[in-house]
Amino acid sequence: MTRTELRLIRARLVVLVTVLVTLWSYAAYTASQDVVDLLRVRALADTLGQPIDRLILGLQTERRITAETIAGGGRTATALVGARERTDRAAAEVREFTEGRDLRLLSAGKVRDRADELVRRLDGLTTIRTRVDSAEREQATAIDGYDQVIDVAFRVYGPEWGAYESALAVDTRAVIALARARELLAREDTLVSAALAGERLGVDQRRRLTALVNNQRYARTEAAAGLPDDGPGEYQRLVAGPEFAGLLAAEERLLSADDGAALAGLTSQAWRAAADAALGAVQTVVTSTGP
Repeated sequence: MTRTELRLIRARLVVLVTVLVTLWSYAAYTASQDVVDLLRVRALADTLGQPIDRLILGLQTERRITAETIAGGGRTATALVGARERTDRAAAEVREFTEGRDLRLLSAGKVRDRADELVRRLDGLTTIRTRVDSAEREQATAIDGYDQVIDVAFRVYGPEWGAYESALAVDTRAVIALARARELLAREDTLVSAALAGERLGVDQRRRLTALVNNQRYARTEAAAGLPDDGPGEYQRLVAGPEFAGLLAAEERLLSADDGAALAGLTSQAWRAAADAALGAVQTVVTSTGP
């Protein structure tokens, strides 16, 4: 073998080693970024994600009972007091985050900004509640007020919850999408619960119910398809099981009834049982597959 051939072989070996080192370095860097991403998401989940989840659940319940109270002439006023107290306890946790300075979250400035905006919106709950408690009981306005606060709460979840294009980022986005889909189901619950309390489902309400049913079914299916591990299978099992049977049957009764029908014979107790089972099932998937 000539010297020229030996030099060529050495040069090729140097290139090969350089490529391998580069690949190993990139793999190590990617793994380290995945670890950093995981730590950041878990820190955010512990300090803010869980309080926001509790806040959204509290607002959803308060919104429904508020709508029932207005539609039913104040029959659920006692339940409304308890719902507001639960919301306020969850809101206090979110305020605690905005006032704190956790060293793990120094890079989450934009998250804090969005959380601050949420706190400002929460301060406006007093105005909504005052109007509900006074003669200004306008159901649509009150519901819209709660909808807006919940929308702001969901907006706190931004790219910082999965900043790198890792499996964790994809999983986190899927879980948040399913939680948003659950909100559509909660809005449907508010509409039907208020209609049952007022013993009337008007043409406009029925049209909105049709849109909500279609949208929430589609959103849940799309979100569940992206869930990690056994999430999609667990979701399909729940949808096909007794957890959703009551809800699907009640929805079909309402959607197939004539406009003049008195809520197709559906009772508040039957709807409450069906809605609670379905909402609880979706929330179980959300919490069991979260970061």
